[in-house]
Amino acid sequence: MKQRRLDSARPSARLRVCDSWTFVAALLAAGCGGNFDPISRVATARLLAVSADAPYAAPGTEVHLDALAHDPSGRTLTWGWALCPEPTANTVAGCIDELDWSTFQSAEGMTAFQLVVPPDALDARRPEARPQASIGVVVALCPGDLEAPEPRTKILATGALPFVCRDRATGRELARDQFVVGLKRIFIRATDRNANPAATGVTWDGVDWPESEVKTVSACPSAGFDYQACSDQSHAIVPTVAGGAIETGVDAFGNAFSEQVVVAYYTAGGVFENDLRIATAPGTRWAGQGLPGGESKIWIVVRDDRGGVGWIERSVRVE
Repeated sequence: MKQRRLDSARPSARLRVCDSWTFVAALLAAGCGGNFDPISRVATARLLAVSADAPYAAPGTEVHLDALAHDPSGRTLTWGWALCPEPTANTVAGCIDELDWSTFQSAEGMTAFQLVVPPDALDARRPEARPQASIGVVVALCPGDLEAPEPRTKILATGALPFVCRDRATGRELARDQFVVGLKRIFIRATDRNANPAATGVTWDGVDWPESEVKTVSACPSAGFDYQACSDQSHAIVPTVAGGAIETGVDAFGNAFSEQVVVAYYTAGGVFENDLRIATAPGTRWAGQGLPGGESKIWIVVRDDRGGVGWIERSVRVE
Protein backbone atom coordinates (compact mmCIF):
# COMPACT_ATOMS: atom_id res chain seq x y z
CA MET A 1 0.00 0.00 0.00
CA LYS A 2 1.53 3.29 -1.07
CA GLN A 3 1.46 6.05 1.52
CA ARG A 4 1.57 9.73 0.73
CA ARG A 5 2.15 12.99 2.54
CA LEU A 6 -0.11 15.86 1.52
CA ASP A 7 1.23 19.34 2.15
CA SER A 8 -0.55 21.72 -0.21
CA ALA A 9 -3.82 23.61 -0.49
CA ARG A 10 -5.42 26.09 1.84
CA PRO A 11 -6.81 25.69 5.37
CA SER A 12 -10.50 24.87 5.28
CA ALA A 13 -13.41 23.07 6.92
CA ARG A 14 -14.34 24.17 10.39
CA LEU A 15 -14.24 21.82 13.34
CA ARG A 16 -16.16 18.55 13.04
CA VAL A 17 -14.42 16.08 15.32
CA CYS A 18 -15.47 13.05 17.29
CA ASP A 19 -13.88 11.72 20.49
CA SER A 20 -15.02 8.39 19.16
CA TRP A 21 -13.33 5.99 21.53
CA THR A 22 -13.44 7.58 24.94
CA PHE A 23 -15.77 5.72 27.26
CA VAL A 24 -18.15 8.66 27.69
CA ALA A 25 -18.50 8.90 23.91
CA ALA A 26 -19.21 5.19 23.70
CA LEU A 27 -22.10 5.72 26.10
CA LEU A 28 -23.47 9.03 24.94
CA ALA A 29 -22.18 10.16 21.56
CA ALA A 30 -21.25 7.21 19.42
CA GLY A 31 -23.08 8.85 16.53
CA CYS A 32 -21.16 12.13 16.83
CA GLY A 33 -23.95 13.77 14.88
CA GLY A 34 -26.95 16.01 15.21
CA ASN A 35 -29.77 14.05 13.61
CA PHE A 36 -32.55 11.87 14.93
CA ASP A 37 -31.23 8.55 13.69
CA PRO A 38 -30.34 6.08 16.45
CA ILE A 39 -26.66 6.23 17.35
CA SER A 40 -26.42 2.68 16.06
CA ARG A 41 -27.51 3.65 12.53
CA VAL A 42 -24.59 3.99 10.08
CA ALA A 43 -26.14 6.32 7.51
CA THR A 44 -22.97 7.95 6.17
CA ALA A 45 -19.21 7.41 6.28
CA ARG A 46 -18.60 6.49 9.90
CA LEU A 47 -15.63 5.63 12.09
CA LEU A 48 -16.94 3.12 14.63
CA ALA A 49 -13.90 2.12 16.66
CA VAL A 50 -10.11 2.00 16.84
CA SER A 51 -8.36 -0.80 18.68
CA ALA A 52 -4.74 -0.93 19.88
CA ASP A 53 -3.03 -4.25 20.61
CA ALA A 54 -1.50 -2.54 23.66
CA PRO A 55 -3.92 0.04 25.13
CA TYR A 56 -1.46 0.28 28.04
CA ALA A 57 2.02 0.19 26.49
CA ALA A 58 5.47 0.15 28.06
CA PRO A 59 8.23 2.51 26.86
CA GLY A 60 9.89 1.06 23.77
CA THR A 61 6.79 -0.96 22.78
CA GLU A 62 5.59 -1.09 19.18
CA VAL A 63 1.82 -0.59 19.15
CA HIS A 64 -0.41 -1.72 16.28
CA LEU A 65 -3.78 -0.01 15.73
CA ASP A 66 -6.74 -1.20 13.66
CA ALA A 67 -9.79 0.85 12.71
CA LEU A 68 -13.38 -0.16 12.01
CA ALA A 69 -15.31 2.05 9.59
CA HIS A 70 -18.07 1.83 7.00
CA ASP A 71 -19.50 3.95 4.22
CA PRO A 72 -22.99 2.84 3.05
CA SER A 73 -22.32 4.49 -0.32
CA GLY A 74 -19.40 2.15 -0.95
CA ARG A 75 -16.89 4.93 -1.64
CA THR A 76 -13.18 4.29 -1.26
CA LEU A 77 -12.09 5.77 2.07
CA THR A 78 -8.89 7.75 2.52
CA TRP A 79 -7.29 7.71 5.96
CA GLY A 80 -4.96 10.11 7.71
CA TRP A 81 -3.01 9.25 10.87
CA ALA A 82 -0.74 11.41 13.03
CA LEU A 83 0.58 11.58 16.60
CA CYS A 84 0.56 14.12 19.39
CA PRO A 85 3.32 12.49 21.49
CA GLU A 86 2.67 14.22 24.83
CA PRO A 87 -0.83 15.73 24.70
CA THR A 88 -1.66 18.31 27.35
CA ALA A 89 -5.39 18.10 26.52
CA ASN A 90 -7.39 14.89 26.23
CA THR A 91 -9.53 16.09 23.32
CA VAL A 92 -9.36 15.83 19.55
CA ALA A 93 -8.92 19.59 19.19
CA GLY A 94 -6.17 19.69 21.80
CA CYS A 95 -4.32 16.80 20.18
CA ILE A 96 -4.56 18.36 16.71
CA ASP A 97 -3.04 21.56 18.04
CA GLU A 98 -0.06 19.55 19.30
CA LEU A 99 0.37 17.20 16.33
CA ASP A 100 3.82 16.12 15.26
CA TRP A 101 3.22 16.57 11.54
CA SER A 102 6.33 14.56 10.71
CA THR A 103 4.30 11.50 11.77
CA PHE A 104 1.41 12.23 9.39
CA GLN A 105 0.61 9.40 6.97
CA SER A 106 -2.27 9.10 4.53
CA ALA A 107 -3.44 6.45 2.09
CA GLU A 108 -6.58 4.88 0.68
CA GLY A 109 -7.74 1.90 2.73
CA MET A 110 -5.17 2.56 5.46
CA THR A 111 -7.15 0.99 8.31
CA ALA A 112 -4.01 0.10 10.29
CA PHE A 113 -1.24 2.21 11.81
CA GLN A 114 1.85 1.52 13.90
CA LEU A 115 3.75 3.61 16.40
CA VAL A 116 6.64 3.06 18.79
CA VAL A 117 6.44 4.42 22.33
CA PRO A 118 9.72 6.29 22.95
CA PRO A 119 12.00 4.34 25.33
CA ASP A 120 12.38 7.45 27.51
CA ALA A 121 8.66 8.33 27.49
CA LEU A 122 8.40 8.22 31.30
CA ASP A 123 11.91 9.35 32.26
CA ALA A 124 11.24 13.10 32.39
CA ARG A 125 7.90 12.79 34.17
CA ARG A 126 7.56 13.27 37.89
CA PRO A 127 6.10 10.20 39.64
CA GLU A 128 2.81 11.99 40.33
CA ALA A 129 2.41 12.85 36.63
CA ARG A 130 3.00 9.34 35.29
CA PRO A 131 -0.64 8.15 35.59
CA GLN A 132 -1.54 10.72 32.89
CA ALA A 133 1.23 9.73 30.46
CA SER A 134 -0.15 8.95 27.00
CA ILE A 135 0.30 9.31 23.27
CA GLY A 136 -2.56 10.70 21.20
CA VAL A 137 -3.37 9.28 17.77
CA VAL A 138 -5.51 11.47 15.51
CA VAL A 139 -7.42 9.61 12.79
CA ALA A 140 -9.04 11.35 9.82
CA LEU A 141 -11.55 9.47 7.65
CA CYS A 142 -12.46 10.91 4.25
CA PRO A 143 -14.77 9.35 1.61
CA GLY A 144 -12.68 11.02 -1.10
CA ASP A 145 -9.22 12.60 -1.34
CA LEU A 146 -7.73 13.84 1.93
CA GLU A 147 -5.42 16.86 2.06
CA ALA A 148 -3.45 18.29 4.97
CA PRO A 149 -2.98 21.97 4.09
CA GLU A 150 -0.14 24.34 4.87
CA PRO A 151 0.02 26.43 6.96
CA ARG A 152 -1.59 24.36 9.72
CA THR A 153 -4.01 26.65 11.53
CA LYS A 154 -4.35 26.45 15.29
CA ILE A 155 -7.63 24.61 15.81
CA LEU A 156 -8.32 25.83 19.36
CA ALA A 157 -7.87 29.45 18.36
CA THR A 158 -9.77 29.41 15.06
CA GLY A 159 -11.97 26.34 14.92
CA ALA A 160 -10.38 25.52 11.54
CA LEU A 161 -9.73 21.85 10.86
CA PRO A 162 -6.31 21.14 9.29
CA PHE A 163 -7.73 18.59 6.84
CA VAL A 164 -9.64 18.98 3.59
CA CYS A 165 -11.74 16.15 2.15
CA ARG A 166 -12.56 16.38 -1.58
CA ASP A 167 -15.01 14.45 -3.72
CA ARG A 168 -12.97 12.30 -6.11
CA ALA A 169 -15.16 12.81 -9.15
CA THR A 170 -15.63 16.58 -8.95
CA GLY A 171 -12.84 17.87 -6.71
CA ARG A 172 -15.52 19.60 -4.63
CA GLU A 173 -14.60 20.19 -1.02
CA LEU A 174 -16.91 18.17 1.20
CA ALA A 175 -18.71 19.84 4.07
CA ARG A 176 -17.40 19.30 7.57
CA ASP A 177 -20.25 16.91 8.41
CA GLN A 178 -19.24 14.58 5.56
CA PHE A 179 -15.97 13.34 7.03
CA VAL A 180 -14.72 12.46 10.50
CA VAL A 181 -11.70 13.16 12.67
CA GLY A 182 -11.26 11.12 15.86
CA LEU A 183 -8.83 10.47 18.69
CA LYS A 184 -7.35 7.30 20.17
CA ARG A 185 -5.16 7.50 23.28
CA ILE A 186 -2.42 5.02 24.11
CA PHE A 187 -1.59 5.07 27.81
CA ILE A 188 2.09 4.71 28.74
CA ARG A 189 2.72 2.46 31.74
CA ALA A 190 5.92 0.89 33.06
CA THR A 191 4.24 -2.30 34.27
CA ASP A 192 0.44 -2.00 34.06
CA ARG A 193 -1.31 -3.62 31.09
CA ASN A 194 -4.85 -3.78 29.73
CA ALA A 195 -6.17 -6.63 27.60
CA ASN A 196 -8.73 -5.73 24.96
CA PRO A 197 -12.21 -7.08 25.72
CA ALA A 198 -13.58 -9.38 23.03
CA ALA A 199 -16.75 -10.99 21.75
CA THR A 200 -15.84 -14.59 20.99
CA GLY A 201 -19.11 -15.47 19.28
CA VAL A 202 -22.78 -14.58 18.90
CA THR A 203 -26.13 -16.35 18.72
CA TRP A 204 -29.17 -15.52 16.56
CA ASP A 205 -32.47 -16.54 18.17
CA GLY A 206 -30.53 -18.86 20.47
CA VAL A 207 -28.56 -20.62 17.71
CA ASP A 208 -24.84 -20.14 17.05
CA TRP A 209 -24.28 -17.56 14.30
CA PRO A 210 -20.95 -18.16 12.52
CA GLU A 211 -19.28 -15.32 10.65
CA SER A 212 -19.74 -17.07 7.30
CA GLU A 213 -23.54 -17.31 7.62
CA VAL A 214 -25.77 -14.57 6.23
CA LYS A 215 -29.16 -14.52 7.93
CA THR A 216 -32.23 -13.94 5.71
CA VAL A 217 -35.17 -12.03 7.19
CA SER A 218 -38.39 -10.38 6.10
CA ALA A 219 -38.58 -6.59 6.09
CA CYS A 220 -40.83 -4.89 8.62
CA PRO A 221 -43.12 -2.53 6.63
CA SER A 222 -43.11 0.17 9.31
CA ALA A 223 -41.17 3.33 8.44
CA GLY A 224 -38.76 5.25 10.66
CA PHE A 225 -36.82 3.87 13.61
CA ASP A 226 -39.58 2.60 15.88
CA TYR A 227 -38.46 -0.77 17.22
CA GLN A 228 -41.77 -1.41 18.96
CA ALA A 229 -43.60 -1.28 15.62
CA CYS A 230 -41.50 -4.24 14.47
CA SER A 231 -40.92 -6.10 17.73
CA ASP A 232 -43.00 -9.09 16.59
CA GLN A 233 -40.61 -9.52 13.64
CA SER A 234 -37.42 -9.03 15.63
CA HIS A 235 -34.59 -11.47 16.31
CA ALA A 236 -32.50 -11.99 19.43
CA ILE A 237 -28.78 -11.25 19.11
CA VAL A 238 -26.61 -12.31 22.05
CA PRO A 239 -22.81 -12.03 21.85
CA THR A 240 -20.51 -14.01 24.11
CA VAL A 241 -18.14 -11.64 25.89
CA ALA A 242 -14.84 -13.41 26.57
CA GLY A 243 -14.16 -14.50 30.12
CA GLY A 244 -11.84 -12.10 31.90
CA ALA A 245 -13.02 -9.11 29.83
CA ILE A 246 -13.89 -7.25 33.04
CA GLU A 247 -10.47 -6.79 34.61
CA THR A 248 -9.98 -5.88 38.26
CA GLY A 249 -6.96 -5.31 40.45
CA VAL A 250 -4.61 -2.70 41.86
CA ASP A 251 -2.45 -0.69 39.47
CA ALA A 252 1.20 0.26 39.90
CA PHE A 253 0.17 3.51 41.58
CA GLY A 254 -1.78 1.70 44.30
CA ASN A 255 -5.22 2.48 42.86
CA ALA A 256 -7.84 -0.27 42.90
CA PHE A 257 -9.82 -0.63 39.69
CA SER A 258 -12.74 -2.63 38.33
CA GLU A 259 -13.45 -2.09 34.66
CA GLN A 260 -16.77 -1.09 33.21
CA VAL A 261 -17.37 -2.93 29.93
CA VAL A 262 -20.14 -2.16 27.45
CA VAL A 263 -21.35 -3.69 24.20
CA ALA A 264 -22.38 -1.25 21.44
CA TYR A 265 -24.36 -2.22 18.34
CA TYR A 266 -24.17 -0.62 14.89
CA THR A 267 -25.81 -1.36 11.54
CA ALA A 268 -26.37 0.24 8.16
CA GLY A 269 -29.96 -1.00 8.17
CA GLY A 270 -32.67 -2.08 10.57
CA VAL A 271 -33.24 -1.06 14.17
CA PHE A 272 -32.14 -2.42 17.57
CA GLU A 273 -34.22 -2.67 20.70
CA ASN A 274 -31.15 -1.41 22.60
CA ASP A 275 -28.05 0.17 21.06
CA LEU A 276 -25.90 -0.27 24.15
CA ARG A 277 -25.71 -3.03 26.75
CA ILE A 278 -23.47 -3.91 29.67
CA ALA A 279 -21.13 -6.87 29.25
CA THR A 280 -22.89 -8.95 31.89
CA ALA A 281 -26.20 -8.67 29.95
CA PRO A 282 -25.00 -8.10 26.38
CA GLY A 283 -27.99 -9.23 24.31
CA THR A 284 -30.37 -7.11 22.25
CA ARG A 285 -32.97 -7.61 19.52
CA TRP A 286 -32.89 -6.41 15.90
CA ALA A 287 -35.60 -5.96 13.27
CA GLY A 288 -35.27 -5.28 9.54
CA GLN A 289 -37.19 -2.02 9.67
CA GLY A 290 -36.94 0.49 6.85
CA LEU A 291 -34.57 -1.65 4.79
CA PRO A 292 -34.98 -1.54 0.99
CA GLY A 293 -33.62 -5.07 0.62
CA GLY A 294 -30.17 -6.44 0.11
CA GLU A 295 -27.40 -7.27 2.54
CA SER A 296 -26.49 -5.28 5.63
CA LYS A 297 -23.77 -5.58 8.26
CA ILE A 298 -24.23 -5.69 12.01
CA TRP A 299 -21.21 -4.67 14.10
CA ILE A 300 -20.83 -5.60 17.76
CA VAL A 301 -18.20 -3.49 19.53
CA VAL A 302 -17.00 -4.26 23.07
CA ARG A 303 -15.33 -1.41 25.00
CA ASP A 304 -13.84 -1.05 28.46
CA ASP A 305 -13.21 2.22 30.29
CA ARG A 306 -9.41 1.89 30.11
CA GLY A 307 -9.12 2.18 26.34
CA GLY A 308 -9.65 -1.48 25.41
CA VAL A 309 -11.74 -2.28 22.31
CA GLY A 310 -12.71 -5.39 20.34
CA TRP A 311 -15.39 -6.18 17.75
CA ILE A 312 -17.03 -8.78 15.54
CA GLU A 313 -19.39 -8.39 12.58
CA ARG A 314 -22.16 -10.40 10.99
CA SER A 315 -24.36 -10.04 7.89
CA VAL A 316 -28.12 -10.14 7.27
CA ARG A 317 -30.13 -10.12 4.03
CA VAL A 318 -33.58 -8.55 3.94
CA GLU A 319 -36.21 -9.80 1.48
